[in-house]
Amino acid sequence: MKKLRTLVTIALFFTIIFTSYVYAKNTKIGDVDEEEKWAVIICGGIKNDTRGLDNLQRNITKRVYEIFKQFGYDDEHIYFLQLRNSSGDEQDLPVEVDAFSNKSNAKYAIANWLANNSDENDACSIFLIDHGNFDFATGGAYFSLYDSLHDKKESIRSVELAEWLENISYNTCTIYIDACFSGGFIKHISGEKRIIMTSTKLTPGVASKTGDFSSFFLDKLEENVSYGEAWEYAGKKHLKIKIRDMPEEAPLEVKIKARIFILIQSPQIDDNGDKRGSGRRFIADKLPIRRDGFLALNTYP
Repeated sequence: MKKLRTLVTIALFFTIIFTSYVYAKNTKIGDVDEEEKWAVIICGGIKNDTRGLDNLQRNITKRVYEIFKQFGYDDEHIYFLQLRNSSGDEQDLPVEVDAFSNKSNAKYAIANWLANNSDENDACSIFLIDHGNFDFATGGAYFSLYDSLHDKKESIRSVELAEWLENISYNTCTIYIDACFSGGFIKHISGEKRIIMTSTKLTPGVASKTGDFSSFFLDKLEENVSYGEAWEYAGKKHLKIKIRDMPEEAPLEVKIKARIFILIQSPQIDDNGDKRGSGRRFIADKLPIRRDGFLALNTYP
């Protein structure tokens, strides 16, 4: 009888352990949130654009929005800032646009909307597309904005963007910046599980209706490849732009200057958090470069 009680006690003990394990396992599975994907798209701008580049960037950012929609993002998961038409201050807000571009709205989109929605299981994508320049005060860069409603020139400095990103939780965060000197952002916004892709190093960039870095990048991204594959493709295609491919109406000296800038533009990538971009001049890069590119090659929009 004593032996039977011992066997029953042992059996009861293992039953409790097994039941507790199954319950804990099921509870853990049930408590894990599914991954959600969020995108912020920002079109910048400058005052008195005489080259038609603002319209080009409007079209590019709209295309970014359309691609994310094709990938299944709904409007609740996209925050789109579009540049207001400089000639139409009373312009109605397009249906797909959340607000017109200015610094206050850009900060809200990243530091509030994205920070309040994303969690540690999610994937974030941030696209900044238009003009930029070197920030002498910090050795970084800035992204230009123009609020035509208030006739106000503004900018997002790389140190400011770094602050806006601080309170965002995510599993991966991809930040794409197409602007002159955009490589200068890397030293300030590089971080763990962040993929930073820029169209330039600390150099001017070349944009044209016949092809620019972003148009090539989106051509490939639309095929639902990884961010890394799209960045590789854009670098290769952009480097191959020849003088004969440029607009016929452009003076020859402008075309020669543009060709030189293309050769030294040097798109950059950083996804290992070391605050250093990778990318070579005069050659199309194949990822990985040094220790950068592994995360980008395995991250999809």
